[in-house]
Amino acid sequence: NSTARKITWLLKDSPVFHLAFSALSIIGSNIMKITARIVPATIKGILLPSFVCTLSDSVPNTGSRKIANTLSSAMTAPVICTGQDRLLCYDAGGNYLTVLDKSGSAVFSQTPEQTIFDADLSSGGYSAMLTAGDSGRSLLQVYDPNGSLLYKRSTKSHYLSACAVSPDGSHAAAVALGQADITFSASLQLYRTDSEEIAAECALGSEIPYDIAFVTDSVVCAVSEDRVRFFAADGTESGAYVAENGRIADYHFGGDGFVTVLVDPYETSSRAELITLQPDGSVLAQLSLSFMPVSLSACGSYVGILTAEKALLYTSALEPVAQTEQDGTAVCILARSDGTALLAGTGTASLFLP
Repeated sequence: NSTARKITWLLKDSPVFHLAFSALSIIGSNIMKITARIVPATIKGILLPSFVCTLSDSVPNTGSRKIANTLSSAMTAPVICTGQDRLLCYDAGGNYLTVLDKSGSAVFSQTPEQTIFDADLSSGGYSAMLTAGDSGRSLLQVYDPNGSLLYKRSTKSHYLSACAVSPDGSHAAAVALGQADITFSASLQLYRTDSEEIAAECALGSEIPYDIAFVTDSVVCAVSEDRVRFFAADGTESGAYVAENGRIADYHFGGDGFVTVLVDPYETSSRAELITLQPDGSVLAQLSLSFMPVSLSACGSYVGILTAEKALLYTSALEPVAQTEQDGTAVCILARSDGTALLAGTGTASLFLP
């Protein structure tokens, strides 16, 4: 099958993923989340051509390893995201979702009758699935780590475009799209998974988030075209960062206690500002770059960026750690919590050890 792609799970010191795809990033020493640009937005997961997904721990040119497990499922637009020791894969616009544990075994799967819009997996193993509703416009469901339904909410007056679940599963969030008078409007809805009522709703106006994620059990982050906003579970805005005279070209939620953003000041793609933000919206560190990276990743206390010529690693304070030359084979970087990084390209990957 010429459209087939292989997803590989290395079972060595700590599992990592090798992918023959164009954009990936790691959340944790053994966890990975893939991202892809939908101009001008970035989304959770990666949207790829139709393929059959195979999970194993056998990597080309690295010797024979024991196969962990193989899962084959034809998907039109596969999206992958991960939690601490789980992988969630779903077919965006399709009807299939599955969660795998670190051995490659399926924890649970869902085949909803309605189209899947979005899904999320927390570091605590809780998952959220957003679909079209049977009798409403959208349906949000949250599952516990065993796959049992924990929370369910149907909307009839507006659409939900993105969802997130907190690490401990106590809260969920969704972006709601609606209309105020004759003007299009968006809001961030926050829910407690032990209550049927909306815990809080935060008006976003015409601002539509690219993505949302919980950065702690009770703080959710929303990234849009020119700003990053942080909201507490009660709906209070705890802070915000605004990219003045520019746009947010890329971002990553994988850092431990910080969010990483890449700002294109003038949309020239020839220079950028690399910024790490704390959960109150304040700038932890900022670094001016004379180039626009092709890949960005954050994990633990490290940030990695990749250009066509080199890979660079920084601390969360954006202090240089190490760099290495590359010949353009790698198209994405995966920072790891131990200060190393995986450089991946089509059909190949190498580990950068500073």
